[in-house]
Amino acid sequence: MYENVFPKNTPSEITDKCSKCERLASMSPDGWNEMYSAAKKYYCENNSLSPPVFYVTDEGLPLGAWLEKLRICRKNGIYNCFLTEEHIAMLDKIGMLWDVYDYVFERSYNAAAAYYREHGDLECGSEYVTPDGIRLGAWLRYLRTQSKKNSRFLTDEQYQMLASIGMRWGSKYELQWDGVYQVLCEYYRANGNINLPAAYVTPDGVRLGRWIRRQIELHGNGQLTDSRTERLEKLGIVWNTDSSWEEKFRLAKKYSDEHNGILSMPSDYVTDGICLSKWLNEQKLTGEGRRKKQLTPEQRERLESIGLVFGKTKSDIAWHNRYMEAKRYHDEHGNVNIPTGYKDASGKNLYVWVGRQRKYYRCGRLSDEKIKLLTDIGIISGFGGSPGDDCSCAEVCCGGHGTLWDAYAQRWQQMYQSAVIFYNKNGNLKVPPKYRTENGKDLYDWLQRQKKQYRTGKLNEYKITLLRCIGFSFGKNPPKNTAEKNTSEQK
Repeated sequence: MYENVFPKNTPSEITDKCSKCERLASMSPDGWNEMYSAAKKYYCENNSLSPPVFYVTDEGLPLGAWLEKLRICRKNGIYNCFLTEEHIAMLDKIGMLWDVYDYVFERSYNAAAAYYREHGDLECGSEYVTPDGIRLGAWLRYLRTQSKKNSRFLTDEQYQMLASIGMRWGSKYELQWDGVYQVLCEYYRANGNINLPAAYVTPDGVRLGRWIRRQIELHGNGQLTDSRTERLEKLGIVWNTDSSWEEKFRLAKKYSDEHNGILSMPSDYVTDGICLSKWLNEQKLTGEGRRKKQLTPEQRERLESIGLVFGKTKSDIAWHNRYMEAKRYHDEHGNVNIPTGYKDASGKNLYVWVGRQRKYYRCGRLSDEKIKLLTDIGIISGFGGSPGDDCSCAEVCCGGHGTLWDAYAQRWQQMYQSAVIFYNKNGNLKVPPKYRTENGKDLYDWLQRQKKQYRTGKLNEYKITLLRCIGFSFGKNPPKNTAEKNTSEQK
């Protein structure tokens, strides 16, 4: 029955016609001859007899399904009035394809062989179509996919035919690995060894030295397959990575020395052909017990000496790197009075980071370990405030010493000193508009802001006292909170 020939979603009207045609063809010779005539006409018009299975002639005869039914009958050895030896001979004369799959294989194979003769390989893209319209790329991909699922998908003869034209099985990445391995084999045949420097690149642009280092790393992590391990060992690869480890450690130490003990670098940072950031991350994971291999106590100690931190999150490591930059500044200048906009070696704003740590200290958001480290270089030592103080305050002043707590308050103190200099020089604070201090700050604008903050009740008593000592007039309007207090008392 034709329901086994058509796809499941075939319209019912087509399958009904097929059933009618089957009854007609099997019951009378005239019915079979009518279908044969339609097949012969199709062959003469198209020079082949391979219509789609759902093809229907202009007269309404389902020729595609009829031919497919004949193929099924012959394949299963069913011979009756519907298919006789005479019928088979007649169909052979008009190019009947009894095995469509073999026909497709032969046609696609011939196209693949022609491509191989022209290009020397079968590495065409999956979208490649021959000038004759054969989708060669899709066919090769289909063969690789199906063969991986079932090794008996093709016959031994077909496998041999494909092997003779350079067919390589496997995924895209497996083919890439095999390609680089072949380049390595060529190097071995020419030089007798594969002792390459890490930065070695072939004339064709293949980074062979870097690739070998990567295979050694994968082998050390237990991530290299046995077959690949065996193939590399045939070329004499040395898995002992002591010399390789020393070479990479030397590069890491050089980077650390150049960046003040900080190992913060882009994830794709490469030097001398070695991806140093990936290597350092691998050492960190190994030291934390997240890899099969282990670091020796000496290796761990040496890595820690150049700034690699174990057992910390990325945010902890970033904090440590910023702290090391602040410590370096402290060691060079004897203080942490970092200018506004100052950036460290990695391009981060260190001034902002220091101010943020002081704020976190006042909010009680720093661990005891961090507080100790920050105290050692004077970031929070000697400043007002204590853990848990109100962190909404913009600044905190320390009694009679007048020492301001954070960077914002420090800038206020600097502007105040400029106002004192102006007062001592002129005997008053009648600062003209747009008057600039020695460091280029607008003193007039700053004084006006102090007056505005006074009127809104945002200026603390300590600052009010300092400004009045140098003759600054806040005007007749009292502070907002004072005015509200007087109003409530009158009521």
